Formats: sequence, C-alpha cells, structure tokens
Amino acid sequence: MELIDAVLGRTEGLTLVDRIHITTIAYIFAAAVVGVCSRLIYEVGKEKLALRFDRHICFSMFAISFAVINVILIMEAVKVG
Repeated sequence: MELIDAVLGRTEGLTLVDRIHITTIAYIFAAAVVGVCSRLIYEVGKEKLALRFDRHICFSMFAISFAVINVILIMEAVKVG
C-alpha cells in the first residue's frame, strides 16, 4: 500500500486500490482462520469433513465472493468517476 501511495500520490480517504488491498488483507486473515479450523477438524479424526470444508465449501465461497466484491468496488469507483 505504501508503494501505491508513492506512485499515485497521497490522497484523502480511501482510493479504489486501498479498498482492494484492505479486502485482500481481510480475505488472507479469513483464509488463515479457515485453515486453522480445518486443521482442528482434521485432528479430531474427521479428515473427509475437513477436506470438504476447506477445499470445496470455503474455497468456492471465497473465490466467488472475492470476485463479486472486487467487481462491486470497481463499479462503484467507475460510477463516482
């Protein structure tokens, strides 16, 4: 984010790039939490459930919602100008 500020210049408020960076950081944190939960489920002895939860449910949900949120942010930025 600091590199982008250096290239684009300092602005008041959040830019589109800032919002995308914040979204990405939030998703990285959420993925870490999901990874820990999946590991705990695996260690309890429910390997298939952990794999399904991690790869099928969360991966799909994260990929689709991340794309949708970024499209919304970009459309909002285009609307504002």
